[in-house]
Amino acid sequence: MSKFRATTIAIAVSAAGYSAASLSNDLEEVVVTAQKRSQAISEVPTSIQAINEYGLENSNITQVRYLAEATPKLTTASNFGQFATILSGRGLSASTGFDPVVASYVDDVPYAYAGQGWAPTSNLYDIDRVEILGGPQGTLWGQGSMAGTVRILTNDPTTEEFEANIDLSVASVADGEMDYSYSGMVNIPIVEDVLAARLTYSTTKLGGFLDYPNMVGGAVEDGNDADYEDIRAKVLWTPTDRLSVKATYWESEVESQIADRIAVIPGVPNEDLRADPTAVALGVGTTESDALSVTINYEFDNFEIVNTYSKLEATQEQVALAGGIDGFADPDSDTTSNEIRLVSNLEGPIQFIVGHYYQDSDTSASIRVRGFDPLIPGVPFENRLFFGFDRWDLTSEVSSFFGEVSMEMMDGKMEVTLGVRDFEDDRSYIQFSDVPFVEGDGFIELTPLTEETFDSTNYRFNVKYQLSDDVMMFFNSASGFRSGNFNAGISVAAAAGAGFDQDIRAIQPDEVISHDFGLKGDFADGRLSAELVYFMSEWEDAQQGVGLPNTGFFTTLFNAGDMDINGLEYNFTLRATDSLTLNLQGTWLDTEWTRVTDGLAEVSLLEEGGEALGTPDNQYILSGTYTRPMNVFGKNLDFTAYGAYQYHGEKSDAIGNQIAPGVGAVNDSYKRLNARFTLAETDNWEASLYIDNLTDEDDTIAMAFGTIGTVPRPRQIGLTYRKYF
Repeated sequence: MSKFRATTIAIAVSAAGYSAASLSNDLEEVVVTAQKRSQAISEVPTSIQAINEYGLENSNITQVRYLAEATPKLTTASNFGQFATILSGRGLSASTGFDPVVASYVDDVPYAYAGQGWAPTSNLYDIDRVEILGGPQGTLWGQGSMAGTVRILTNDPTTEEFEANIDLSVASVADGEMDYSYSGMVNIPIVEDVLAARLTYSTTKLGGFLDYPNMVGGAVEDGNDADYEDIRAKVLWTPTDRLSVKATYWESEVESQIADRIAVIPGVPNEDLRADPTAVALGVGTTESDALSVTINYEFDNFEIVNTYSKLEATQEQVALAGGIDGFADPDSDTTSNEIRLVSNLEGPIQFIVGHYYQDSDTSASIRVRGFDPLIPGVPFENRLFFGFDRWDLTSEVSSFFGEVSMEMMDGKMEVTLGVRDFEDDRSYIQFSDVPFVEGDGFIELTPLTEETFDSTNYRFNVKYQLSDDVMMFFNSASGFRSGNFNAGISVAAAAGAGFDQDIRAIQPDEVISHDFGLKGDFADGRLSAELVYFMSEWEDAQQGVGLPNTGFFTTLFNAGDMDINGLEYNFTLRATDSLTLNLQGTWLDTEWTRVTDGLAEVSLLEEGGEALGTPDNQYILSGTYTRPMNVFGKNLDFTAYGAYQYHGEKSDAIGNQIAPGVGAVNDSYKRLNARFTLAETDNWEASLYIDNLTDEDDTIAMAFGTIGTVPRPRQIGLTYRKYF
C-alpha cells in the first residue's frame, strides 16, 4: 500500500476520532496529546476527534473559522466578520465581545484575550492535526473550555532530511469573484539530528459574493472579499536525547470588506440573501496577530518537565461595523502566559501530572461612532442619530494550579483518574464614554474603575474499563468554567432603566458540570470503529449577552440563569472494502432553561422551558472516501474520491443587540454537499478538483447582534496543486 493511499484511508478514521491501526496493518495509530501526554487516540477515555491535514483539505477547511463545518462537536455561534469567529458546542453559546466557551490553542499558545471570545484567524496550512475535545476540560485546559477545546497543532521541524512543498489553488465562486491561494513550506536540517528550522508562508484571497446596492457613492458588487496571510517559523533544537527546545513565531493578518454578513431585520423581508439593501457604508475589518512561544522539555528517567512561555498580541481595526453606522474601533490585546508541568512516566500503575499556569492579559479599545442606527425596531428615524466616543480597558491576571493522578487496577483493565484545578483571576475594568442614549440626552462620562477577583475550583473524575483488547467504556464527570466579566456604564444604566435591581457592573463566573457515558472500540474484525458518548450537563449562572433598549452597539452581559443539557455524540467509521471507507458523525441535543433571571424574559429571547440559543439540536456529517491505485502512462498513481453531506438543524441564534422582545432571529436548517477528486504521485505531486456547497445553499448560518446574519459561501469549483521537493 502506498504512503498516500494509506494516509487517505486514515483520513476518515482520523476524522472519526478513533484509531486507524486496526483497519490496516500498514497504518499507524493516531497519536494525540489531549491529556498533556502522548497517547494513542483509542486509549483516551473522553470525547475526542483528531483531523489531519488531508482530512482538512478534503473538507476544504482552509481557515479556522470553517472548523465547525468539519465536526458536529462545534457550531459557529457568531461570525462578526472574517476576522472574528466565535465557536460554541454542546448547547453552550458565547456572546460577541465576551470570553469564549470553547478554548483555542495554536501549538503551545493559548489563543486567549481578556474579554474576547474569538477563535484564531490563521490559515490551516502545514498542519499535523487538529484535536477537538468535547465537553468541559477545566482541569487540564483551564478557563473558557466549558464546551470543549480546539488544539491546532502545526508540523514540527525534522532534523533528518530536507523537505519542501508548494501549494497553488484557484476556484470560481457562484455569483462572485474568484478565490486564489498559494502557500509554501521549507524544512531545513541545520545540524543533522540536532537543529532544524521549518518556515511556512500562506496567503489566500477569498472573492466577494455579497452585493450592496444602496451604498453611499454607488452600488457595490461582491463587496465582502477577504485576504488572509500567515507567516510561521519554527526552530527545534535537541542537543541531547533528554533535552529539546522548540521556538515558534507566527504572524497572521486578515483584511476583509464587511464580511459574509447581511442585515436580517424583524418585519423587513429580504428574499435575496446575497444582497443587503440596508447597508450604506462599506465596512472594513483588519486583524493582525503575532505570537511567540518557547517550549523547553527535559526528560528524566521516570518523568519529564515541560515549560511553555508564550506571548500573543492582536490588533483590530473595524470601520463602519453595520449598515448606517459610520464609525471606527481598534481593539488591541496583549497576553503573556507561562505553564510549567511535571508529567510522570512511571513503570507502576500510577501516573500523574502537576503544574502551574500564569497569564497576564490586557485588552483595550477606542470606538468612535457617528451616524444613525437603522436596526432599532420601533424608534423614529430622527431619534436614532447619535455621536460618540468610547474608550475601555480590561486587564486580567490569572494564576492556577492543576493536577491529575491516574491508577490502573484489575491487571490494567480499569483505570481511575482524579483531577483538580484551582483558578484565580484578578480583573479590572475602566471606561470613558460620551455616547448619549438613543432616546435621551444624557452622557455616560466614566465607568469608574471596577476591580474583582474571580475564583473557581474544578474537578475531573474518570473511570475507564477495557471490555476487551479492542473495546472500552468510560465514565467522565468533569466541570468547566469561565471567568467573570464587567459591563460598560451604558449597559449598567440601561439595565437599571429596564427595572433590574441587581448590580451588574461585575458578572460572576459561570460553570458547567457534565457527566459523560462513553463507549468506543473496533468491531467486525476491525472494519467498524465506533464512538458513542451520552452526556448530561448542567450550566449554572450562564453568562449571556442581551441587547437592552437604548444601548446602541453595547451588549449587556448577565448571569442569565441555569440550563439542563442532554446530548449524544456518535461517530461510526466503516471500512466497507479495501478501497471504500464510510463515516457518519453527529450530535443530538436536548436543552432547557430551568431558571431565567428575573426580568430577562421581558427583554430577550430567554424563557424558562425554552431551548438553548446559538446551537442546533441536531447536526451530522455523512462522508465517504474511495481510493485505488492507477497506472497512467507507465506511472503509478493514487486516485481518491471524497464526498460529504452535512446537515445543520434549525437554531434560534444569540440574543443580539436591538432585537425587540419576543422577536427571534431563527437560522433555518441547511444542508451542504462537498466533493473532492485527487490524483497523486507519492512524494512528488498531488492535484485535486473540488466542489464545495454543490447545491449553493444561501440560508443564514449564524447571527451577530441579532440582526446581522452570516451566510455560507456560495458554490465553489476549484483546482489545487501541490508539489513536493
